Amino acid sequence: MIEKCLRLSVFCLMVLLVLLVSLQVFSRYAFNSPTSWSEEAASFTQVFLVFFGGALAIYRKQTLRITFFIDRLPPRFAIIIDLAMRVLVVFFLLAVIWYSLYAMPNLHSQLTVGLRVPKSVVLISLPLGGILMLIPTLQGIHHSYSRLRAIQKGATPEKGERPL
Repeated sequence: MIEKCLRLSVFCLMVLLVLLVSLQVFSRYAFNSPTSWSEEAASFTQVFLVFFGGALAIYRKQTLRITFFIDRLPPRFAIIIDLAMRVLVVFFLLAVIWYSLYAMPNLHSQLTVGLRVPKSVVLISLPLGGILMLIPTLQGIHHSYSRLRAIQKGATPEKGERPL
């Protein structure tokens, strides 16, 4: 359910970004008078797109990984490394969420130059995206921990099964 909503959100944000940039280019070259707000709106749309797209990549397990060494380790050690990496990601996401929530009240009184909206509107993408990334990361920790427990009890991992 969350993945479908993220996919739709990312699609809509991409369409909006293309429209905003097209409007900026058209008004600049056709009328020789660029709009004052479209560049800022495109930048803010891109910020939301980065965090929602990152969350979607984590849900789909399509994040960048270099597994050259991990693939050569015994399954137990590969899962332990996977767990450690996921725990580090959780700490990073919690820091992003915490500090962005801490900064939001301070930025609410400041308005953006072009759109004249509070800067906290843009900053909301950080805790929201962080929470959306945190959910599948915690699910991955649970899955990896379950696999580690199964290996410790004597079960053999499936052929070609990787930590992620």
